Amino acid sequence: MKNIFFFIPVAFLLIFLGQYLVKNNAFAQVACPSQTTVGDTFATLVGEIQDNGGDPNITAWFEWGTFSFSLTNRTPDQFLFVPNPPQRFCATINNLQPCTTYFYQAAARNSAGTSKGSVQSFTTQCVPLQVSCSASPNPANVNQTVTFTANVTGGVGSYSYSWSGACTGFSSTCSRSFSSAGTYTATISVTSGNQTQSASCSVTVNQPLRPPTVITLPPVTTL
Repeated sequence: MKNIFFFIPVAFLLIFLGQYLVKNNAFAQVACPSQTTVGDTFATLVGEIQDNGGDPNITAWFEWGTFSFSLTNRTPDQFLFVPNPPQRFCATINNLQPCTTYFYQAAARNSAGTSKGSVQSFTTQCVPLQVSCSASPNPANVNQTVTFTANVTGGVGSYSYSWSGACTGFSSTCSRSFSSAGTYTATISVTSGNQTQSASCSVTVNQPLRPPTVITLPPVTTL
């Protein structure tokens, strides 16, 4: 009789745990999008357990990288209970490069072994390239060094520069001085991935300040 009273609460506990696991796995499936979704620097990878192979205790993950033949990155293992497949699972990867193609595949393991899905690919969203520039100091004096600076956002995160007009060079800044007063304009052209944008900025160059000119007048001549 004592054994009966012992096993009854244990049985209820096992039933409760089973319902809890099923409910939470169902919630995890609902929380995952129906397909892989992609942003500019992140992506949520989605896979699906279509058959549990007779063992509902499954470890799942994703492998991904920038080459289809070398998926060198791996998401953390997810420990799933899948009594009634199909069931989706997902993982979000961050710190990706915009406008870049990545490859990935879903993988799962139970007590019988490991299987992997086909390799898929996605391209992160391209962030619009925005370019402006400025000159400092502005205004400047004749023969004073002026630095033109490119201000860039967006693109794929790496940039090539080309200055023209009042200053020439191939870096994010360009410096020179001017020997005469006037207004001088430099143009910067920036390329990032397949995007190119240009911007122009001007500096006003003044004659340098100088001491005032002064004379001493002679006294009035008297006869």
